[in-house]
Amino acid sequence: MKKTAKSVAESVGIDNVMANVLPNEKLDKVVEIQNQESFKQEKEGKLKKRD
Repeated sequence: MKKTAKSVAESVGIDNVMANVLPNEKLDKVVEIQNQESFKQEKEGKLKKRD
């Protein structure tokens, strides 16, 4: 399954692939990715910090 997910993602230009994630874990993974992106943008000075 991971091989298929990686192949499909590659064909449409997606770099980050997560396979074999259970339904109850998907929201946690989405939040994790969003937090990483927010931190990255804050670090680069592109996102204002929340008060």
